[in-house]
Amino acid sequence: MSAPVRTPVGYNRSGVRLSWGGEVIDYVFLVVTGVIAYHGITYRDEDGESDTGHLLFGCIALVFFLRVLLVDILKLV
Repeated sequence: MSAPVRTPVGYNRSGVRLSWGGEVIDYVFLVVTGVIAYHGITYRDEDGESDTGHLLFGCIALVFFLRVLLVDILKLV
């Protein structure tokens, strides 16, 4: 019985690099943070008032959305 083959982290037994790809994760992150930012900024309660917590987390999500869009996707900075 032979010893199991140890491969470096991120590689399969054939030596092929396993990765999701940075761009796929960036686009998924953009979609998720974009939805969170939109919901947080546009949310209104029954009286038509904005909730401070929704606005806060919506603005935080918008900052992360813009950072990934400008730095990682468009490479402007």
